[in-house]
Amino acid sequence: MKATPARYSFLIFLGDILLTLAATQVSSLIRFEPGFNVFAEHTGATVFTIVIYLISLYILDLYELSQFSMLEISSRILGAVILAGTFSMLVFYTLPHWRFGRGIFLIQLAFSWIGYLLWRVALKNSVFRRAVQQPVIIVGARECSRDVIDVLESSGLSFQLLGFLEDEPCTPPPSLSECPLLGRPNQLESVLTRHSDALVVLAKPEYRDPKLIQQMLDAKMKGFEVIDIAVFYEQLAGRIPIRYLRDEWLLCAEGFRLVSRRVTQKIKRIMDIGFAVLLLVLSSPLWVFTALAIVLESRGPVFYRQKRVGWKGRVFDILKFRSMVADAEALGRPVWASEGDPRITRVGRIIRALRIDELPQIINILKGDMSLIGPRPERPEFVAELERQIPYYGLRHSVPPGVTGWAQVNYPYGASIEDTIRKLEYDLYYIKNMSFYLDLKICLLTVGVVFWGHGAR
Repeated sequence: MKATPARYSFLIFLGDILLTLAATQVSSLIRFEPGFNVFAEHTGATVFTIVIYLISLYILDLYELSQFSMLEISSRILGAVILAGTFSMLVFYTLPHWRFGRGIFLIQLAFSWIGYLLWRVALKNSVFRRAVQQPVIIVGARECSRDVIDVLESSGLSFQLLGFLEDEPCTPPPSLSECPLLGRPNQLESVLTRHSDALVVLAKPEYRDPKLIQQMLDAKMKGFEVIDIAVFYEQLAGRIPIRYLRDEWLLCAEGFRLVSRRVTQKIKRIMDIGFAVLLLVLSSPLWVFTALAIVLESRGPVFYRQKRVGWKGRVFDILKFRSMVADAEALGRPVWASEGDPRITRVGRIIRALRIDELPQIINILKGDMSLIGPRPERPEFVAELERQIPYYGLRHSVPPGVTGWAQVNYPYGASIEDTIRKLEYDLYYIKNMSFYLDLKICLLTVGVVFWGHGAR
């Protein structure tokens, strides 16, 4: 594709580096005499400040402009600035000879927030956005137009939908303003003569019209990019759509290789144990306070055990701090948690929102039942039903389950079949693209989820 969302994220990232440096320099000029070079005088502190601001912006998901309104972007930037400022103060307090003066530091916080906000407003609404969008033509699947339009809009700066090539009329017919019909699939060649830089997305792989196949091959030989819609979704949305999946695509698709590499799995296991031990030591005071709060509020055990399905379908006992009343499933059948679930205690709502209830799963990691990163394990009763209703659901058991995962940082908590399908799409993306970089990204985004407090029930 001519321009992927990652490239625009990098553009935002580059702008943030320059803005942070500029905000620091301007703040020093206001605080001191003209000609003062903050980078020369405070090289280490300046580099540290840039890095910690970038990490804070990343944690709060501020390299995905299309996901949020300007009001939420503004509030998230404020949260990132506060997070970066708080951490910077702790470091500068520890290393007083290294820090800026308080005047520079406070002015720089204000300038950074204004700069980051204006930079994102400019990118989100500028003529530049329209100038760099790549036109997209969808071959087939006009009946799924709303879904396609949603994923195109999620690309932010990247793509502009020109329209669909479709053989059969849709019932009910979609709005022409949202998904214009450009013609029939066998008219692809004539349509492409009017759009020399278009990306062609094949949304109906079952098409076997020889004339269409030949036209698509000719277009590819002429330099047009032709891709399958499952790949299109994967690159734009970070998920693999179930509705467009086929067995042969899964067999031939790149990826899904790290799962079988024993060396990679062993390294991941060693890292899991190291992180689990570190987290256990750092979080030990929280264990004490949480256990005390649970005991004081309601009767029942501190810990909650529940059967879950793990790697290769093995069933294990997952550990959590109890966040519900002791007899939450008095009827003897499993029940999904829901929004405002009355079974959740007051302490439970707090520890769920902050993900503190998941801390005992460190023990599951040490035992080898779970990994730090992976698909969330589900209950056996639910798994049996979900495997009957959702194709490819069993693939999520091809890797160890995790305390956090790609689905958890991209999709809010859900308790329906539709929610489960969407989370499975994110899980399949993770399994296909497993890497240490992706695990690190999930860890950072998890910090943002905890900081922002969304998705918990």
